[in-house]
Amino acid sequence: FQVACLLSILGPSTPARLKSLGCDGKAGSILHDNHYGWFEKIERGVYSVTAEGRKALCGNELLYEHFKRKLDESKRDEQSEIEKTGS
Repeated sequence: FQVACLLSILGPSTPARLKSLGCDGKAGSILHDNHYGWFEKIERGVYSVTAEGRKALCGNELLYEHFKRKLDESKRDEQSEIEKTGS
């Protein structure tokens, strides 16, 4: 569910990007195996959420909001780190 949430927020992304945002280390195999039909391969190594995946997210607003908050926190932490190092 976390993978689908992040993809729906970020748009098409790579497994590496999802892992860097805290997804399970199995994000790549989750996307590739696509057991529920929630993901589609856009190009080599880049995936997005299908209409079926978005439909599944609609029934789980609390989890969606939880992962969205975690993503927002991650982005703030990343920005803070950049500001500290001046990079």
